[in-house]
Amino acid sequence: MKTFKFATIIDYIFINFLFFLISFGWIKYFNKNITFSFSLSIFLLIIFNILLIFFNSNKKTKKKITKKLEDDIEQYMLTFLSNTKEENLKFFNKTINKENSKIYYKQNLICYIFNDENIALSPIFRNKNLLFEDFLKVLSYAKQLKIQKLFVLCYECDSKTKILLNSFKDIEIKVLNKKLIYLEILKKANLYPKIKFEYKETKKLKFKQLVNVSFNKSKAKGYFLSGLLTFFCSFIVRYNFYYIFMSSILFLFTLFCFVKKQENIKNDFF
Repeated sequence: MKTFKFATIIDYIFINFLFFLISFGWIKYFNKNITFSFSLSIFLLIIFNILLIFFNSNKKTKKKITKKLEDDIEQYMLTFLSNTKEENLKFFNKTINKENSKIYYKQNLICYIFNDENIALSPIFRNKNLLFEDFLKVLSYAKQLKIQKLFVLCYECDSKTKILLNSFKDIEIKVLNKKLIYLEILKKANLYPKIKFEYKETKKLKFKQLVNVSFNKSKAKGYFLSGLLTFFCSFIVRYNFYYIFMSSILFLFTLFCFVKKQENIKNDFF
């Protein structure tokens, strides 16, 4: 699903506003000249945006995966999730170089010897997120077979589980999530599963729908309390313009939640 452009613009403005406030606050602390502090903060904000553009462009160049490819990877993983263990074992068996490997099966393991090293590959697609309990069953068989290196294939694995997986002795464990499975196995072997499921194109979130969600009457309490807290802070700090400004905006949001005609959000989508 594509990111809604208006939300992206709001995020960009908010990040810049926060950076400006931080810069202005510290510069003003060391230098009492408001004009100088404001000018230097704007200058630093420009430098910040230049660096941001530079690093983002480099990041995109290094990890350039098209939307079509992301969709394909997702659909490949849905196929693995819907397959039986035997179907996944048969598929990944085809991706291993048969000329240099002696392959044998044991439970949910594809075991082979490569360069005098006992290696095993285990596709675990019982859930979208790898469960530690599922991994332990595979690890038990791998240890019995004296496997030295174990590749665990899964849709995704959270950081906490990865730490636990890497805490075992006498075996090297490498987790391949959906993107790594594509890059390290499917792409290299030039072999892909048959796509069973395809997503239909989702509708873009309209500005009217975004406003309807953001200014729902149920959100008025949150805007009001935030505005009230910000307003009282304006009595404490010396330079209170920003506090008064933000509290006014939040009070306006509260007011808009009450005066705006509430619409059925569901009707906007269907």
